[in-house]
Amino acid sequence: MQAIDNAHYTYVPSAKLIDRSVDTPIGSALPPNALVYVFQTRGKKKKGRRPYLKARVISDPAFGKDVAADENEGQDIDRRIEVVYPKGSTYRVRRDELYPIFEKSVDDPTYIFGTRNGTRRDTWHLAETGLLDKLVLVCTETDAYRRLCMLHVTRSDTFLEIGCDYGICIGAVLKSCAVAEPEPRRERDEPYVPRKVEERILGIDISAESIDIARKSHEGFCFDVIDALSMQGLEDIKNLADKTLGGPPTVVAIDINGVREVEAVQKCIRNAMTLGPRLIIVKSRNLYPLL
Repeated sequence: MQAIDNAHYTYVPSAKLIDRSVDTPIGSALPPNALVYVFQTRGKKKKGRRPYLKARVISDPAFGKDVAADENEGQDIDRRIEVVYPKGSTYRVRRDELYPIFEKSVDDPTYIFGTRNGTRRDTWHLAETGLLDKLVLVCTETDAYRRLCMLHVTRSDTFLEIGCDYGICIGAVLKSCAVAEPEPRRERDEPYVPRKVEERILGIDISAESIDIARKSHEGFCFDVIDALSMQGLEDIKNLADKTLGGPPTVVAIDINGVREVEAVQKCIRNAMTLGPRLIIVKSRNLYPLL
């Protein structure tokens, strides 16, 4: 993985986060205080899993240990992680039922994720590189894009979607943000202050027709017609974010059509980087193979 446009951001292809056999990220360990989504199976007649509740990790027996992943594949999936739910109840949950959420830094955020490449698994330590809050997640399909946005936008984030179309992805984010989150068990770098949802969501698109539909679908939320590729559009985004979000967004999502030329996508990403978000989520079939 390497940054394509900005050395301060790390590009991560979505396949690096997902184990397709269990539909959750695989990893050697989860640190205490990590925010996670607990997944449940959909039932015997339905495939896949669905997000259930958000929780925070209390303890993971593998955390802090140098485990040879290939030799402990079953143990890695089957081990139980102790988590606490928003109302204070604690449970021991299988590792493969937990999806780590990228959030604003908490104390000692030593996130360790594993990725599979044939029979070899690479391990990368985001906290050690200082890049936990400067990530660009790239995927190729709309479903994966909306899923990443839904999972990684937390209640303390402000969210901007570039290419919001009818506001369908924003609707998924709103639904996810309605799920209660347990507060960190230790002090964070910044106060945990969930804001009113109307003050945290902003959508823009170059299509006036799409924006009209989005406004009707999500009354009370801010949508506007802006070209994010132009310098004037970038200034308009900054001004609108100051007015609507109270400052730059902490998460930016970009979906400016899956077949658009990669140069246009990269330019949009560079413009988004000037806003300084901790996380950028991009859907682009042309950019993905370059990672």
